[in-house]
Amino acid sequence: MPAATGWVRVTALGGLAFFGLLMGFAALTSDSPAATDPRLDFFRYAVEHHDRLQWAAVLHALAMPAALLFVSGLFAALRQAEGGRARWAVSAAAGGVLAAAATLTGALVLGTVATRYLDLGPDGTRVFWTMWQLGLGAVLAGQVLMIGSTAAVGWHGRSFPRWFVVVSVVLTVLSGVGVLMLGFTSAGIQVVGVVTVLLNAGWMVLVSLHLLRHPELATGG
Repeated sequence: MPAATGWVRVTALGGLAFFGLLMGFAALTSDSPAATDPRLDFFRYAVEHHDRLQWAAVLHALAMPAALLFVSGLFAALRQAEGGRARWAVSAAAGGVLAAAATLTGALVLGTVATRYLDLGPDGTRVFWTMWQLGLGAVLAGQVLMIGSTAAVGWHGRSFPRWFVVVSVVLTVLSGVGVLMLGFTSAGIQVVGVVTVLLNAGWMVLVSLHLLRHPELATGG
């Protein structure tokens, strides 16, 4: 099934493209203020780096079509592993869509800060910036479902190596902790959340490479 194999490889490349775009986004925002910093720090940063933030918002948004392309390949692989029943596969896909929607919303908020910081002023800039940062918790909520569902399928099957299943379980737990970002701005929770988002992107790379090597996992061939 060359056409089906080619499609699986395209979805895997989507996961790799997502990782590249996310790393570009992270590089553009790596020196941004923490959620607990004073309001003037946010405003000053937006004034001095608004052009960089505009590009960061664009990269963040472009990463989402790539992520959803990856999710379609993951769904196919999990459905094959479940014998075509698509139970955990559906929940994994739903989690991926939730994470993508939350990320796209975050890109919209970040773009608003980058283009309307003068209208927002110090107080508004801080509020919107905090909204974007706490929104990472919503992204992790979707990833809990996506990665946890994949771990559940892998635990009872042979589609993924056992070490990968263990890694997936660990990332599911870390993602659950990171969801606390939605309600708390403590430095420790923020660090766990940001690091987990990056680790989860690495998890997507591992899945993508696995599908590139074994496209039959998603095609049944």
